[in-house]
Amino acid sequence: MRITKIERNTIVEQAKRCFGSDSSVMLFGSRTDDNRRGGDIDLLIHGNWDKDEAFRRKINFLVALKARIGDQHIDVVLAEPDDKRSIVIEAERTGEKL
Repeated sequence: MRITKIERNTIVEQAKRCFGSDSSVMLFGSRTDDNRRGGDIDLLIHGNWDKDEAFRRKINFLVALKARIGDQHIDVVLAEPDDKRSIVIEAERTGEKL
């Protein structure tokens, strides 16, 4: 996993603050491969909010996260329960829970 312990802890802390204490965060994509370089931070977060609420929470999360770990490219995918989109299925299959 190619994120620091501080980044990992900050991601989890801010996810719980913005999405709720029961939120689950997974890192997926190139940052899970120790043999690769660079790449954005791809995160999958499960929740159950209406579209407006999900968007508001996502923006608040990204603003808080970037303020703490710096201006990095961070992609956040919000998944509803039983979400069958291919990106969610792939992230769940290959990702690492933080």
